[in-house]
Amino acid sequence: MTSSEPDIALLAEDDAPVRNLTARMLSLHGFNVIEAENGQEALIHLSDGIPIALVVTDLMMPVMDGYQLLETIRRDRPLPAVAITATLALSEAQEKRLGGAPLLYKPFTLESFLEAIRAARFERPDFSYQIDGDTGIVSMRTAAAPTVEEKIAIVHRIWADPQYRRGFAIIIDRRGFDDVPTIDNLRMFIRYIREHESRLATPSRWVIVADRPSAWRFYKTIEPHAARAGIQLRAFQDYDIARQWAMHGD
Repeated sequence: MTSSEPDIALLAEDDAPVRNLTARMLSLHGFNVIEAENGQEALIHLSDGIPIALVVTDLMMPVMDGYQLLETIRRDRPLPAVAITATLALSEAQEKRLGGAPLLYKPFTLESFLEAIRAARFERPDFSYQIDGDTGIVSMRTAAAPTVEEKIAIVHRIWADPQYRRGFAIIIDRRGFDDVPTIDNLRMFIRYIREHESRLATPSRWVIVADRPSAWRFYKTIEPHAARAGIQLRAFQDYDIARQWAMHGD
């Protein structure tokens, strides 16, 4: 396969209408799509030696579910993966079984799907960010549970960037991570942000996107601490809703 040919995505989904819609979304993003109705069928395609670049899997399927598929892939042939589900209340054990796969909740939009794909294919350096000059949004990804010192260094780098404008919206993308820092760690970070935000003519909006229910619930507990400090901070599970709040607020 030459570098000019499209990447191949393997899609495992037992619901035919959802599978067809998701396949169309992948095609719109430039993928050639191989479809499977369950995890076992997906593994047969993987064993054929096809150079698959991305796996998208539903979690609840007959024969072999998405959890088993993801665990087998991580063990035998690590690949970027996105998990999709209609279940909002995953247990912590189920969240752990997802590994590093971002989680999407049905129904999802094309934009949210594409962002999940980008998150899945991200190489997870200790820190990375980009600034969208049109929307004024800083998109930030960090390694799992960075220390408060690492968080402070991250913010220093953003504020030192020549593109930085006062009043940016900053999205901290935690999709694919199921661990969380301590409450004291985040309180220290909030104090640091407050000191810097007080110097800005227009405060920034801070958004945390966490797709794991347990992580999202934790970050929701930070919202009142941030509000008391005069910081606009919200936690969301859905990337699209998070982005809308980042641009427009309440």
